[in-house]
Amino acid sequence: MLRMVPLILTAGLALGMVWPAGPARGGDGADGAAIGLAQEKCVQLVRQSGNREVLANTCAVCQVVKVERTRTGGALPDFRTFVVLPRNTFNLPFKGPGRTRMVGVSACKG
Repeated sequence: MLRMVPLILTAGLALGMVWPAGPARGGDGADGAAIGLAQEKCVQLVRQSGNREVLANTCAVCQVVKVERTRTGGALPDFRTFVVLPRNTFNLPFKGPGRTRMVGVSACKG
């Protein structure tokens, strides 16, 4: 019986069945997930030459972006929040080696 479970699972995936998704990003199902994904695609983290990074907002609404910056070694990560105006870019103030990633994106209030 244990050998049949992977076979059934593989057959289900081959037929186009997908695992049911629950609410994502605090939404109430598929609509909430779609809104969260659309907001994440509004802002992109663009890496430029010389260890410079820019947040680029392609939407017509300002976005609040939470960024995590980790440095090499055992230092704790630095979390900062930036407001990126509509259809605009924002140069991140981080200098030197390290990794930057977006942790959260949401529309401005008001």
